[in-house]
Amino acid sequence: MRAARGRWPALLLVVAVLGAVVAVAVTGRDGGPPPAAAPAPAPAGDPAVVANPLVAGSSRNPAVLRAADGTFFAYLDGVDLGGPLHVVALRSDDLTTWTMVGDVLEAPGAWADPSSGARFTSPSVRHVPANPPPARYVMYLSAPTADGAATCIGVATAPAPEGPFVGADQPLICPPGGARAASPVPGADQVVYRAETPTSGIYGLVLDPTGTAIAPGAAPVLLLGAAGGVGHEGVLERPAVARDGDGVAYLFARTGGPAGGVGWSPCRSAGTVVTTCADRTHLGSWLAPTGPVAAIGGLQVFTDGGGAAWIAYDARPAASCVGTTCTGIPTFRVDRLCFAHGTPRTDGPTVGPRPVTRSPDCALDVPGVPLGVTAVDDTGRVERAPEVTLRDGASAVPVGGRLLWLFGEAYIDPATGGPGEPCAGVGGSVPNSAAWGVPDPAAVHPGAAVPLRRDGPDGPCTSTFVPLLEHELRFNRERSGTGPRVVVWERGGIPLDDGSALVFFALGIQDRGAPGAETGCSYCIVGPLLQGAVRVGPGQTVADRASSAVGCAPTCLFGPEDGSWSGWPFVADGHVYLYDEDPGGAIRLGRAPLADVEDRSAWRFRTAEGEWSPAIADAAPVPGLFRPPVGVSYNGHLDRFVTVVNTAEDVVALQTARDPWGPWSDPFPFYDWSDVECATVAASTPRAVPWLDDAGGRVVRFTFTRGGAHFGRDPACPGETRLVTVTLR
Repeated sequence: MRAARGRWPALLLVVAVLGAVVAVAVTGRDGGPPPAAAPAPAPAGDPAVVANPLVAGSSRNPAVLRAADGTFFAYLDGVDLGGPLHVVALRSDDLTTWTMVGDVLEAPGAWADPSSGARFTSPSVRHVPANPPPARYVMYLSAPTADGAATCIGVATAPAPEGPFVGADQPLICPPGGARAASPVPGADQVVYRAETPTSGIYGLVLDPTGTAIAPGAAPVLLLGAAGGVGHEGVLERPAVARDGDGVAYLFARTGGPAGGVGWSPCRSAGTVVTTCADRTHLGSWLAPTGPVAAIGGLQVFTDGGGAAWIAYDARPAASCVGTTCTGIPTFRVDRLCFAHGTPRTDGPTVGPRPVTRSPDCALDVPGVPLGVTAVDDTGRVERAPEVTLRDGASAVPVGGRLLWLFGEAYIDPATGGPGEPCAGVGGSVPNSAAWGVPDPAAVHPGAAVPLRRDGPDGPCTSTFVPLLEHELRFNRERSGTGPRVVVWERGGIPLDDGSALVFFALGIQDRGAPGAETGCSYCIVGPLLQGAVRVGPGQTVADRASSAVGCAPTCLFGPEDGSWSGWPFVADGHVYLYDEDPGGAIRLGRAPLADVEDRSAWRFRTAEGEWSPAIADAAPVPGLFRPPVGVSYNGHLDRFVTVVNTAEDVVALQTARDPWGPWSDPFPFYDWSDVECATVAASTPRAVPWLDDAGGRVVRFTFTRGGAHFGRDPACPGETRLVTVTLR
């Protein structure tokens, strides 16, 4: 095939610079040294500046490799560059100035379509120093098969990063329906790629140590399915894996709709091999189109000479996009990538020059922005079953790649839960008895929810999520709706490494006969609130109180001796944190290593001296907080931990802090929920839903429930749970 085309033919590369069309003749090794591609404008005299776009010509699906000698090579699709090109490479010593190498693919392999203009796309290259000299550099590329039946992934090897790469006679990965866009996993003999069968999505496949063949006995593993995702509008392609300083893997993929964008998912690994990346909640546009940049795609990850991470991608000018069609040429770009508190951060997409030099501090390298709100949308709803009334705001936790919605107080129609009814024995007839969970069936921001149901003696019925135990049910039934009763309220959840989640709950005795005018409460808690936790796995509809070591059967995580501790959890830097309010109203903070979260002896509490004590009595007030935050997360856009609170009866505000222990900022009010449809509405505490943060943290979401008259049980003014979307500056 190469002989038929002629060795290293001349190429006419059409580039656009500031609207002008410039013809550049590019020749290969037989025609003398190639001229430099036209670079984007950059300040003169500063070689340590990188400016996007890096080159002005069409450059789709770039992948960057730092070669053994420190030189950077970018590999691009050749099909858009004119002439019979396979894979085009650019070379740079400093990420600043790039020169054309030319077509580096000597022969793609006998399996591939030999016709002129056939698409050879999505190239990526790894260095395997243990290979024999002719195969030290290994390329993965996508191409149509010679019979035209599918697009498959091939492998080619070369002695040097500039080639010539020679392909194997057979494709490396070619399942029914084809495969494409393979990318090597750093630190592992593994690639990730997109395939349509047996299930559409991103797959991982272990290779042998040479990187040129499938490891004996290895089979493709679905890492992330394309169906039922969040915000990616059916798009899930061009995958790439990066690792943070602790070796934790993250999968990146193009996930946006026609406008383009890149999302990510944290991954779990067995040793160095990635086993699953099923967390869908960050699959919105993390690297999002903004300003003059649109149609982002082709993302790959590489490291520079100092070990700092960068992302390479292509993008089109936003001015060329009309509706879903972008006519501008895709151009090659790079931006900074770093990791903080388990979250990838980037300053991209950028335009114009900025220093190549990287700071070792992610916060300095990709600085946050001042807090400000540009838009608030409260039209979202979390739907409920008609037999369920929700009185408290909804929190959520990822379970098995989907979201489980949790409600602190739920009234379930007695016809579905009383003695002798389909759900007898689960507490459904006891109002205000337990959290109610809703799994995400397809999309979660916002989107409809499906009620959890379980099979009873007479068929399926709606059930409480955290069930009462038999002795608790008996206690409540004996009182027939008056006097004290056992109550269970969820306190949020945390995802676990095995795909399950740990849901915290508070357990107490509530006295419905307490006179509100005299005691200051209409439903007083008699004695301390206890705190337990239950494990819930993918597909579970009712939690098992006995599934956790702290499920209050027989022990709770925190008991009477701990003084009504019942905090709200979140995870940061390998620890689970709980905020709680002491009897005097001060907010205090405890934490335990995530691996030991169910071991009470592992918990420590933040003191006034900044130490961590095993005694709750030593816990000091967290400065700046006046309410226990419900839903805390690290926000990469702000470079802060962030939560939402209500500062007055109807006002919602944001608070931020550098560290979970504060000091927390003054509240930043941004929303007033007093404008309601009904005359009498009680709105619950707002709850942040950090799993639905989007656009690198620029979009955050929280929920609250409007209880309505009679706790929302009045048909004329039904309760509803709203999902509010906040766009930050």
